[in-house]
Amino acid sequence: MAAFSKLFIDTRTALTSRGVQATTQFNVTSQGKDGLRRAVNIRGICVEVDEPPALGGNDRAPNPVEYALAALVRIFHEPTQK
Repeated sequence: MAAFSKLFIDTRTALTSRGVQATTQFNVTSQGKDGLRRAVNIRGICVEVDEPPALGGNDRAPNPVEYALAALVRIFHEPTQK
């Protein structure tokens, strides 16, 4: 847990010292496809989001929780890749 505390403190310090990074805005658009599947456009990159059949989807793309977990993996592994 101490490693995460240091990571958060270091991130806050970096953003505070570079104000423009702390005020960046993110935008996405979303278009419905079949069933629960959505096409989400992020900076001109299209990713699809769906749900497994058990949750009412067709399992044609990762679900939102899987994308969130992928984002967390990327964030927490970044310092070890230097």
